[in-house]
Amino acid sequence: MAEQTKPAERGFAIEAMQRPLEALGFEVTDTLPAEGYFEKSAVARDPVVQERAREAGRRFARGLM
Repeated sequence: MAEQTKPAERGFAIEAMQRPLEALGFEVTDTLPAEGYFEKSAVARDPVVQERAREAGRRFARGLM
């Protein structure tokens, strides 16, 4: 997912990843698109993306309560 540089280039990739999970009975509660990362571990080194991921995790955990 991270290779695209613009949201339009992403096309239906997120939906294509969600559908098989939903077909297995999982609920996708959040998505975290991140465009323009080409180097290995580049997303892991981006503090903005990391904070967005942490917040998504918090929302997920709150939904379990």
